[in-house]
Amino acid sequence: MTSDGNMILEVVDHASGHLAAGFLSSNASNILQAQGGDHVGIDMPPPEQVPARQPPAPVELIRALWSISLLTLVPAITTALYKPARGVVFAHNKLSYYLALSVIVALGLGEAFTAFWLSRPGGGSRRRLTLGRAVLCASVLPFAAVLGIAGYGFIQG
Repeated sequence: MTSDGNMILEVVDHASGHLAAGFLSSNASNILQAQGGDHVGIDMPPPEQVPARQPPAPVELIRALWSISLLTLVPAITTALYKPARGVVFAHNKLSYYLALSVIVALGLGEAFTAFWLSRPGGGSRRRLTLGRAVLCASVLPFAAVLGIAGYGFIQG
């Protein structure tokens, strides 16, 4: 007990061996002294085990696939419809411009189909999720390509 009537409280967690200390006000220390003296023990149950982090849930994977497919499809389609072929690579070869945009649209549709396929019943199987993750990783390439093609068209006006 301290000189001003407060009691020092020590709590030991037996599972981890941690010691926590604190002060109790004089009112609380009077109650504790009336119940049994200066030493009070508090038993703490051992902490619950936290399970290891699981891979992303199918819902998160499906949402990511839908997002990347829309982010790929919208600029590819709008660029094909509204921006003519320009630049060093595509100015003289319009067929390669529209062929590249057509391939990007097809890949974006494949990403959307994969998201739809995973959202169907039975989409939580390990094989489907592995394929979905592979498609998500591969979808970075058409997204970067459409940003390069569409971005150049928007920068040039």
